[in-house]
Amino acid sequence: MLEDGSGLSRNNRVTASQMREVLSYIHSNDSALKLARLMPVSGNNGTLKYRSSMRKAPIKGALVAKSGSLFGTYNMMGFGLGSKGERESLFVQFVTDYHPKKANTSKPVESPLTQFEKAYYRQVVDYSYSLERSNNKAQP
Repeated sequence: MLEDGSGLSRNNRVTASQMREVLSYIHSNDSALKLARLMPVSGNNGTLKYRSSMRKAPIKGALVAKSGSLFGTYNMMGFGLGSKGERESLFVQFVTDYHPKKANTSKPVESPLTQFEKAYYRQVVDYSYSLERSNNKAQP
């Protein structure tokens, strides 16, 4: 259920499965919709330009996605790209009720969320590249 179209209402209730269906629809119909090209590219532009988990290779430039966050909620959904920039996979990340304790140190510490995202997006990138290789082998 969507309370509003902005995505800013805490009353919006969309499951990861429903979001996957939306992304799948966009992927299948994007020649007419032309929505994927409007999504930010990891580490390059929009809301993903400065996101800590997306600034370095192999993640930088390897995802197109839309982020959304509210206090304690960090969401991301989009597509993993192959080496030629084609959409090869899709992903949905919903992290809710996340309120970690502050690190008690004077040294800079990478947040657990950033650590999780780097590992997760690395898997998305690796999977997208493997799909691309599989698809290339299947073609004559």
